Amino acid sequence: MTDLAALHSAAMAKDQQPFAADRLGGYRLPPGPTVADLGGGDGGLLTEMLAGEPDRRGILLELPDVAAKAEQALRSEGLADRIEVIRGDFFEAVPAADIYLMSVVLCGWNDSEAGRILSNIAATAHDGARLVLKEILVPDGLPHSTKVTDDVKLALTGGHQRSEDEWHTLLARHGFQLDRITPAGAPFCFIEATLTNAAAEEPEQSRQMSCLVW
Repeated sequence: MTDLAALHSAAMAKDQQPFAADRLGGYRLPPGPTVADLGGGDGGLLTEMLAGEPDRRGILLELPDVAAKAEQALRSEGLADRIEVIRGDFFEAVPAADIYLMSVVLCGWNDSEAGRILSNIAATAHDGARLVLKEILVPDGLPHSTKVTDDVKLALTGGHQRSEDEWHTLLARHGFQLDRITPAGAPFCFIEATLTNAAAEEPEQSRQMSCLVW
């Protein structure tokens, strides 16, 4: 799985390059002192997330080759004391944290493999821990420009862009309650969820969604 994960990590980093200038869209993380970015590349997004928030600390989990580059980048930014780089594989284990951040990660994996990552988080995190996913949200059953990229993801790992209902189902299956979806700079959204370890399907009208890409 590690070789495939490395290939996916490189592909996803390239996927985001055209949108790097507006990665946050004004978004702020939910409360929590420790933020773990799983598969966070060179730590650029995590660095932006922690800017202006000196009371928070970060953890970056990456494969060894990527982690080495991230350490160099963080040292050059003077952030090595605030962001700890951990070499590892999110398919095996994840570090303890209050908030788990993944940017364009789960879309690269099918539901089974994405579920493995979510289950590892659920097994490590405390009840009430927050999950923040940066992803592209697609409408149910309708033609959409982002679905073209699914051919590449399916060829690599079986992944695909998901709709609101698909995210809700996937997260609930692994103990997370979907809280809200907010814009993150087109074409992305931030999907927030809370670990309950007993998340159940809730009525459609009770969900609070605010972002859909057309």
